[in-house]
Amino acid sequence: MICSICKSDFNIDSEGGVEGNFGILPVAFCSTCLSCIYDLVDELEEELEEDQVPWLTRVELDTLQRKEENKAWNGQKKQEAQT
Repeated sequence: MICSICKSDFNIDSEGGVEGNFGILPVAFCSTCLSCIYDLVDELEEELEEDQVPWLTRVELDTLQRKEENKAWNGQKKQEAQT
């Protein structure tokens, strides 16, 4: 299989990675590029604020807000469990 980003040949069964569709486009990502994608998403999630990203749809903003609320709720539950 050929990685859609770095164009390296990789074996998804033995090396990991993923294949699927990006919208209607078929894609495959080797484990290295997939890891970089995850890192980029994590970095962007930390930096995003509603006023910084006017291009986000209302649904995407709601999703980001729910993620933040879930993080806070999980942190509260961990604190309660420790006491």
